[in-house]
Amino acid sequence: MGNRSEKGTVGQHPGRTPRAVQVAAREASAIHRALVRAGVTPADAEDLLQAAVLAAWQGFCVQGDITLPEDDREAGKVMRAFLAVVAFRARGK
Repeated sequence: MGNRSEKGTVGQHPGRTPRAVQVAAREASAIHRALVRAGVTPADAEDLLQAAVLAAWQGFCVQGDITLPEDDREAGKVMRAFLAVVAFRARGK
């Protein structure tokens, strides 16, 4: 794994969890609850959420295509929306 200094944060902060992953972890339970309320089994909700978090990690951390606002509350809103869209779209497949 190389350092991708022109995009993303892979390799730039060894031993430090990227902010996007921290925000995704904080918002994951809300998306899990929404999926279960929508009729998804808890086990399937976990799988869908895992796929959404992986997509978030790829988009925010690896590719650097997506950025989060500096404000933690706003970052949470952006991440929650991102995770929800990805998880619910995956549910429809």
